[in-house]
Amino acid sequence: MVRLHLALTLLLASSSCNVEAFHHHNPLSLSSSSSSLSKITQHRPEEQNERSSPFGSQPVAAAYASTKRRTVMARPVSASASSPSSEFGEINNSNNNLNSLTNAAVDFVAGLDEPDVDAANIARRQELLQNRKDQKTYKVTLPLLASSNSVLQSSVLLKLGISICQISKGRKVETDLQLNLDTLELENTGVSRQSNDASKEDEDDGLNLASIQRRIDGEFQGLVVTAVEKGTAGWVAGVRPGDILKTTSATIGSQLWPKSTLEGVKSALLSRKAVSESVQFEFQRLGEIVDNQFELTLTRPIGLQMKETEDGYVEVTGFTEKASNLVRYAVKVGDRVLAVDSSLGERMWPVSTVEGVISAVTSRLPGQQITFRFERNETNISASSNVKAAVEATPTQETADNTAVTSYVKTDTDLLQRCREVIKRYTTDQKYVNKFSLPGVVADKVVNALASASARVDPYTLSMIQTAYLSCRQPEKAIRLFEEAIGLRADGANGELLIADSNQKDESDPFVGNGGEGWFPI
Repeated sequence: MVRLHLALTLLLASSSCNVEAFHHHNPLSLSSSSSSLSKITQHRPEEQNERSSPFGSQPVAAAYASTKRRTVMARPVSASASSPSSEFGEINNSNNNLNSLTNAAVDFVAGLDEPDVDAANIARRQELLQNRKDQKTYKVTLPLLASSNSVLQSSVLLKLGISICQISKGRKVETDLQLNLDTLELENTGVSRQSNDASKEDEDDGLNLASIQRRIDGEFQGLVVTAVEKGTAGWVAGVRPGDILKTTSATIGSQLWPKSTLEGVKSALLSRKAVSESVQFEFQRLGEIVDNQFELTLTRPIGLQMKETEDGYVEVTGFTEKASNLVRYAVKVGDRVLAVDSSLGERMWPVSTVEGVISAVTSRLPGQQITFRFERNETNISASSNVKAAVEATPTQETADNTAVTSYVKTDTDLLQRCREVIKRYTTDQKYVNKFSLPGVVADKVVNALASASARVDPYTLSMIQTAYLSCRQPEKAIRLFEEAIGLRADGANGELLIADSNQKDESDPFVGNGGEGWFPI
């Protein structure tokens, strides 16, 4: 530090000497340089005195802090064709550096009217993330009657009709008792361990333990609705078994306080009854019981290509050359990365940016395991269902053995799935859409591959290919694809349908496969 201080002192002293010597031989240069600097800063007259010295770092820093605007990199200005000699005169290299430093100090502070694009994007993204969270929660205001008013409590509509249980980390039910929010007494829970068969549940009356464990995360700690009586205020308001109780009203006022224990809820309702006739709850509605989330443990390199979506998700867009067979088989284009495990401990940290995923991956050594939590969106889930239905409906020869049939069905399934992934990538990613009709070119390749394999096209894949053609203004190909895949003329006429012959040698026609037997109608 002492050496650095001495070096800076010598540098400032030498620069000052050069300035004095220069202006001794060129008395007009100082005024011309000052005039130029005055022209540059004339839009800020209150800062002219502060910027008159090239080493006025404190005023410049203060002005920069007050603007709170995005800054640009300083651009060194040298005496060249872009800097007229009549204004700056003929100066040596040391004065070149001095003028560069002066102009850089002026350029360093952004204009007051410059929009802060980064701040706007961050604010918009935070708003979208908050909206996504709010969509999963809802608030209800329910009647709250005194315990002594037994006449009114006998009315079903005035009862809360809600029972809750407490669950700790690891999906463990704390007690075999549940809290009745009407009587505020503990009762035998409706989620006893008598049955773990989720198929026997009756969601109108309650949930069994297995069903609740499937709905919540392993890190969850809090309160879950176990039963809602039909016809009560809670039922009419939309509260259902399996919902998570997040907050309740404070004793006085409209503020909501988080709750995570049965004793906390009981205490809050007892104190609220003394001052108010209603209470507000905030619940979180979990999704339907669909196995659309899965965890996958991988090692570096991961081999995934990702992008950020508008609603705050990290979506898989493709695979790199280093992607393993496990990644290509388990992960599909369009899957979302929800969380990545911590490098210290077993906790899963949610991610909403690509930078967050990269940071989690790069913090591990090559070969070290990383666990990802993925979510398969509804499009991929429905696509898998359509493929399964189409494959099951595929006719096979009665004389074919089981091995041949299994191989045929698996090949068709994999081919259709791959075709859908390719079509989706080039029709949804903005860097490919409307650029040189690329989706149409990709659709041609997909059609050629399906025709070559004599594959039966399912309705979902057919719709995606037609959409790709229409997005590139190629309706004739979309119509032809419909006719050959369905086996009917698009105009509804009874005339003969012309289908491409695979024996033709027209390589420019994508509907002619390479040695295939032609299209199979759906």
